[in-house]
Amino acid sequence: MNKKKQLAYYRDKTNEISKQLSASNQKYFEDLREYLLFSSLFQDEYAVVAQVYEIANDLLEAQNHGETAKEYFGKNPKEMADELLRNTPKSRLIDQLNLIYIMVGVSWLVKLFNDFSSDSVLQLNLYSYVTTAVFSVVLVILFFFGVQKTIYLKQGFFQSKLKKFLVLWVIAMVWIGGLVLLNLYTPNLFVVTLSYPMDMVLMLVLLVAACALIFLRKEKDFYPVAFMLTIFVILGILQRWASKENLTNDNRFKGLLIALLVAAFAVYILWTRRSAKDK
Repeated sequence: MNKKKQLAYYRDKTNEISKQLSASNQKYFEDLREYLLFSSLFQDEYAVVAQVYEIANDLLEAQNHGETAKEYFGKNPKEMADELLRNTPKSRLIDQLNLIYIMVGVSWLVKLFNDFSSDSVLQLNLYSYVTTAVFSVVLVILFFFGVQKTIYLKQGFFQSKLKKFLVLWVIAMVWIGGLVLLNLYTPNLFVVTLSYPMDMVLMLVLLVAACALIFLRKEKDFYPVAFMLTIFVILGILQRWASKENLTNDNRFKGLLIALLVAAFAVYILWTRRSAKDK
């Protein structure tokens, strides 16, 4: 069994074990799991997931012997988790670079498709792509750090799952809003223009390639991203059709585009939340 399949096995088995725990033990374990996962951005992923699986097994066995999570692991799970992380090997430099490449690649891909959807001519501001990459990497790191810091707050806003989801939604909106502001206010330096139909051919090829890669590799976390990329291409095609038919200033057409984009984002958020729950 290769490492990727082993990771999937550990996650599936951990989820199965979690469902067998009592409510209080499950709450203790899920908080511990979240803390470990969100604290291990640059730790060895395989080692962390394997540790979480072992903790779940140990807790289930303790529960079968009549012990609670607090009795078995102690009343300070954060301290235990920090100790585990200190003894967990760091991920390899190549893995850390791959993680950064993924962050940058996803942000660039989304921006490229968004640029295609926002006008009838595809213009690429290369300087804007650099600032987008830096912004996305910093925001992801801050997101992991922020979530990790809120898990063991004893009281307050973050104890409700609904409120946690609202916070994640706000963070997503900050990311989207930040990208929009960068797009609006970044100076136009090193601009490359692709005219119709070459821009549409390029985007369709990229869309097919991206979706094929996501679905063939069964990267379920990226299914919502594939959905949004498809929506961006549809919006771009509609923009080019409207330009040809002289409808770009028609208020009804603008309303249609806005309604489609808002509905797509709603589906994206709900789909992302569903995927997170399944994991």
